Amino acid sequence: MNELQTILVALDLSEMDLNLIRYTLRISKSMDIKKIILLHVASENSLKRSKKQHDKILQQMKDTVAQASENAADHYAIAYEITEGEPVAQIQRVSKEQSCDIIVIGKKKIGDGTGTKARRLTRRSLCSVLTLTEVPASGVNKILLPIDFYEMSQRALKSAINFCRKSNASLTCLHITKLPTGYHTSGKSPEEYANILKEHAEKRFQNLLKTMDAEDLSIDFRVHFDQTNSKGAKIIFNIALVEDADIIVMGSRGRSTIAATLLGSTTEKLLVNNISIPTLVIKNKEKNLGFFEALLKI
Repeated sequence: MNELQTILVALDLSEMDLNLIRYTLRISKSMDIKKIILLHVASENSLKRSKKQHDKILQQMKDTVAQASENAADHYAIAYEITEGEPVAQIQRVSKEQSCDIIVIGKKKIGDGTGTKARRLTRRSLCSVLTLTEVPASGVNKILLPIDFYEMSQRALKSAINFCRKSNASLTCLHITKLPTGYHTSGKSPEEYANILKEHAEKRFQNLLKTMDAEDLSIDFRVHFDQTNSKGAKIIFNIALVEDADIIVMGSRGRSTIAATLLGSTTEKLLVNNISIPTLVIKNKEKNLGFFEALLKI
């Protein structure tokens, strides 16, 4: 959503491909996308035995694009990639070689596949990953963004703001907190201390918006107090359902200084439990590439 140019869409030749392509084309209008790469990873050695099979797959992919939009090629450079091997590894390889900014992958609720590949890809990918459910919303009108004020959630906020500027989407930012142990020593009641924390969070958020020149936007900021030690992922998902959010956008990690190619526990659990709302996990591709290259030198 910020200076993005290339999207890679992972296709498995199922009926879900049509929804993935349609959704990608819709959001690309508000993301200044220049190139869309459609990738299918066949099973090991299945293509080497038959060029006819390769051509059949390519034609099916082109037919699906034509069904999704008659003039997609007029707006974007569309490329088709067909390879074979382990899907997650091949998607990673192609996305790195093509300098992709976002990978779009589907997550099925029933039948073959239950989101395992999507979670593995999101965990390992160097770039941002958008996981779509079987029947995603027709577009993005309402965004829910959990924010903890650390680097990656700030990066996610900037991306969401840029998207909102180019579309009519509304943005709700959610900050989850709880009363600290020993707060009673302050002499404040739970309600008084909660109000102090809320005011502090609201001030931090407004200061953050100033750094992003977003004071002119109408952004809803909410503070949720976790009074039952619930899991953050469960809170985020439930609020997204209540708010009828079309997409959840969040950073890949919280306060950790480890490269953002790794997922935080809340993000990981949300990907496991969320079966109905598209989720975009924002990563710092440049930092992750540096981390990856450093690992290769060890």
